[in-house]
Amino acid sequence: MKNFLLLILLICCALAFGQGVTVFKKTTVFPKTTVFPGAASGASISQVNAPVAIGCASASSCALTITATGTGHLVAVAVYYFNGSSQNSTSVTSAGNTFAQDFCEANVSGHASLCSYSTCNSVSGDTTLTANFPTAGEAVVISGEYTHPTTVSCFDQNGGNPTGQNSPFTSFATGTTTQAAELLWGFILDVSTLTATFTGTNGWTAQARAIDGAGEYNFGVLTQIVSSTGAYTLTGTVSVPTDAVYPTLATYK
Repeated sequence: MKNFLLLILLICCALAFGQGVTVFKKTTVFPKTTVFPGAASGASISQVNAPVAIGCASASSCALTITATGTGHLVAVAVYYFNGSSQNSTSVTSAGNTFAQDFCEANVSGHASLCSYSTCNSVSGDTTLTANFPTAGEAVVISGEYTHPTTVSCFDQNGGNPTGQNSPFTSFATGTTTQAAELLWGFILDVSTLTATFTGTNGWTAQARAIDGAGEYNFGVLTQIVSSTGAYTLTGTVSVPTDAVYPTLATYK
C-alpha cells in the first residue's frame, strides 16, 4: 500500500514538471482617467460669430439680436451704460443662457460704467441678449461668440483706465493670465466724437462699435487671441487724436 501511494506521488510530480505549471499573475486594474475640457495640449480659442453692437436710449433694458448661439461656447458681452448717477448695468439675460457679471469699470468719465459679462458653456439657439439697468439710461451692448477650452470659470483677468486719455491709448495692464490660449476682450468709450473710429495696435483688431441711442457716446470692442501667458494691455489709436477715451479689457480662458 505504501509503495502504491509513493508511485502515485511520483506520477503526479512527473506530470507537473513535464507539462509545466501555469502561474496566474495578479492583474492590476487602474481607475479610468477623466479628461476635463481644456486639459488637452495645444488647446486654442477661435471666433465663431464676430461681435455685433446696438445702441439704446432712455431705456431700462437694451436687447441685442445675435446669430444663434452654439453649444459649449464662450459668449462675451460688453455693456456701456449711462444714467447720470454712476450706476452699473445690473445683468445680461437671454432665453437659454445665464451670464455672469465679470467686472465693471464704474464712474467712467464721472458718470458712466463699462461692464463685461460672459457665459462659459452656452446652450444652442439663443438669438437675443438683453442688458438690464437699474433705471432708464443710454447704453450700448456688444457681443461675440468663441470656442474655447474651458467650460467653467472662464473669466481670468481685467485691466481698465477710468481716468481717460487721448490717442494713442493704453489701458492699465491685466494681472498675468493663467492659461496660454486666451481671448483678450477689449472695449473703449469715446466721450468726445460720435464718428471717431478705433484702430488696434500690437495685435488688436477693431470689431463692432455703436453710438448710444441718445447720441451721447461712442463705444466699441477690439479683440485679440493670444497663445502665451502674460500681463496684457489694450492699445490703439483714435481717428480723432484729441478725443478723451477710456480703454478697458477682460481676458477669457
